[in-house]
Amino acid sequence: MQFSPLIQRYEADLARRQLRGDRIGQAMVLYLLGQAYAEQQAWDEAIECYRTSQLLCQNLGDRQGEGLALHSLGVAYAKQGCWSEAGQSFEDSLAIQRELKDPDSEWLNLVNLGKVYLQQGLPAKAISCWQAALLLLPPDTLEHQQVSHWIAAVDSGNKS
Repeated sequence: MQFSPLIQRYEADLARRQLRGDRIGQAMVLYLLGQAYAEQQAWDEAIECYRTSQLLCQNLGDRQGEGLALHSLGVAYAKQGCWSEAGQSFEDSLAIQRELKDPDSEWLNLVNLGKVYLQQGLPAKAISCWQAALLLLPPDTLEHQQVSHWIAAVDSGNKS
């Protein structure tokens, strides 16, 4: 697979930061490199970058970076249909976002975790996640409307 010039620049930047021992910079560039791979749907490469970024952030005590990497890891696993791994990543990210009191990241993790539960055939758990997300979303937002629609659609499907 031919990767973009952006990926090549990130890889060169990562190599320089590794030579200098700049672990904070490595974690950041690995996350960005994962995003660039994800843009090209190179999920295995994206997962490896996110996982390494997450571990570096964890070792550095960067909880925000760790939570962000875990969320992106969950998205990449979900894109591959690896629902168990995606769910665990979203759950771990959610725990960090709650610890950091970051409601914007919290609702996003809840929405994605609900999607995972739905794929796993657990509609009640999906609805529960989405209801929790609604409590964090302003009612006049498009996101609130979309999540409300999902709840109604899944709930009506369960009753038929």
